[in-house]
Formats: sequence, C-alpha cells, structure tokens
Amino acid sequence: MKKISIILIFLCFFSSIAQSQHTISDTIYREGSLNALRKNIGTDTLLMLERMASYHFHQLVNQYRVSKRKKTIYWDDKLWLAARNHNVFMVQNLKHLSHSESKSKPYATGRYPEDRMEYVTYGSREFRFGGFENCAVSGGMVPGSMDLTVFRGETIDDLIDMAIDAAEVFFDIWKHSPGHNANMLEEDHLAHGTSIIFGEVSEYATSVFTQKQKYYAPDDLNVDFLGEQSDSFIQLFEENGQKHEDYSKGMNRIEFKLFISLTHQFKQREIEPDKGLYKLLKYIEEHHEDSHSIEKKYKKATKYAGIFKLMKYKINSLNHSELFNFEEFYSLAGMESIEQFIQNNLSHINHADGWAGKVKIIETGDQFELKIEVFTLTEKKK
Repeated sequence: MKKISIILIFLCFFSSIAQSQHTISDTIYREGSLNALRKNIGTDTLLMLERMASYHFHQLVNQYRVSKRKKTIYWDDKLWLAARNHNVFMVQNLKHLSHSESKSKPYATGRYPEDRMEYVTYGSREFRFGGFENCAVSGGMVPGSMDLTVFRGETIDDLIDMAIDAAEVFFDIWKHSPGHNANMLEEDHLAHGTSIIFGEVSEYATSVFTQKQKYYAPDDLNVDFLGEQSDSFIQLFEENGQKHEDYSKGMNRIEFKLFISLTHQFKQREIEPDKGLYKLLKYIEEHHEDSHSIEKKYKKATKYAGIFKLMKYKINSLNHSELFNFEEFYSLAGMESIEQFIQNNLSHINHADGWAGKVKIIETGDQFELKIEVFTLTEKKK
C-alpha cells in the first residue's frame, strides 16, 4: 500500500493566554521516559493540556471511523512520543512543514516517520508497518520553542476548552484534506499517537499511525487525572475488534521487546540464527540438571547431527544477569543492559557464524531480574 503523507498549512490564530508553571520541556523523549511522564500528567499544566487534546482527538477520529463503518484504532504512547518529537523538531527548526528531518539540525530523531518510531522504541523494530503521518500547524511558522511559561492563572475549565478546541481544529483540517482524511480512515490502521503542542506563535499537530502488529498491547489513554472534571469529556466507547495476539512464549511486552532488541543487534551484524543452537537452548531448559559439557548437550539436542558442525566451529556461552527496581525496569533500563552486554562480548559476537539466545524476566516482589543467555558459533582457529 502506498503511504500517504500530505502536508497542509492552516492559518488560525488562537487568542493569547496567561502563564503557568511547567515541568515538561521542548525536548525529545524516548520510551524510557513514559513512566515518568505519565506520573506528571496531573501536575504539569502543559502536559495535561496536551494529553486532554490527545484524548479528545482520539475520540474524534474513532467516532469518525465508526461513522464510516471502519474499525476503531488503539491509542499508543510510543507513537505519541514519535509524533511529539517531530512537533518539537518543527517548532525549533522549520519555517515550512515537512515530514523529513535533517540529522544536522538539533532535536532530530530520524529522517522519516518510521525512523522516528525506531528512535522512540530503541531500534527494536517493534512497529512493522509504520510511517503513516499527518502534520499541520495553526498559525505562522517561526522557529523558536514551545511556550513553556504559558497558561498561568487559567482555570481547569479554560484548559479543557482549549484542549477540545485545539483537537477539533486539527481534526477538521485533516478531515478536509484528502490525503490526511485517508490516513484517518485507512482500514488497515491498528493504532495511532497524536501530539498537539503549543509554541510561542502557533500550535503544531502530528499524528502517527501504524498497521498490522502481530503482537500488541494497547495503551490506556484517559483523563482520570482530572477527577470530577473528566465528565467534561465524552467517555471512550469500547474498542471494536482490531486483531492482535498476546506476546509469544509467555513473554510480557517488555520481555519481548528486550528479546527483539537483542535479535536486532545480531541482525545488524548479519549474524544468522542457528537452529542447532536454539535446540541447545531448549534442551538446557528441559534438562537443567544435566551436567554434561555444552558440546555434549549440543550433540544430544541436535540428535548428534551437530558432530559435523563441531568439527569446524566452537560454541561460546555468554550470560548476563542484572537486578532492577520497578522504576528502572519500566524505564527500560534493560535496553542499556543489552547494549552493554553486546559491547562486553564483541570479541565473540563480531566473529560469530551463528547465534541463539533468550531473554527472561524473573519478577520477585518489587524487583525484576533480567537474565540474558546467548550461544554463538565461531570458526575454530586453524
């Protein structure tokens, strides 16, 4: 399917508003920041405003899809960050809207939308069919920054009105633009993240869509942080039938993500998975008390077909274990552990002719143990 990404500029100036305290800034974020950002929603005025606008836009696009007999789409915080990062890049650098970014400019996170999704998710190839993006701005484009001192003195009701108005303005812009409208109604879309940020001169909006994820865990977008004022928003109807599977082999999303990241490290180095080594991993898991050497276990696991492989190659066993607390685990500190694990074992990995590995998370109370187990095959020195 041809990817649709059309740019539209719409001039519509919002009235000036007063100033307030903030904690979020015009910086770029990766997935590891999500846990902290979610905690700050109720106390950070700018973040609260953006999330309310996102919430309302999410409802508008799903109501629109239902009216056209399309399945609703899920909300995804990772796609929200990819969209938000591009908004910040545009605020900082551009005089004209663009779907591409230059690495030479500050705040760049990837040339194309799919690259920016990869940046947020630490290059783990989590989204397979991404890169569908809408962009718009209401007002003139003058490079600067987000208005970090805005909204002081505004009541919560005023903020709610601003959020709803902003979401409806950008929804209306995209609805009346054929390319953007097609993106909002595309039947194969599974999830989206939409960011609306408030600059010194204008408001910027980016919406990123993805398709056909085999494994997926939808994020929850709500306005519970508003308490009684949440009644100001129409509550989301139940999602209606987008198909996805739980993560394979009993892994949760983060465990699966860490494994995919490990896999990507070997794929980047063009090291292919070895079926015999994967059989060895399974054999060891099922015969944990077997005291034979790795070579003997490999022969048993491959029903002795591995004898010929061991004439040319030797097996390296690489292991790592690390403990994380709750905050560290959900801030994806394990991604750094995998990168460090690779760096510590480059002498074995860079010369490998095949590999197999697994990632396991053992949760005990409020601690999470990350266990990495990898086997590589390297050619014996002659």
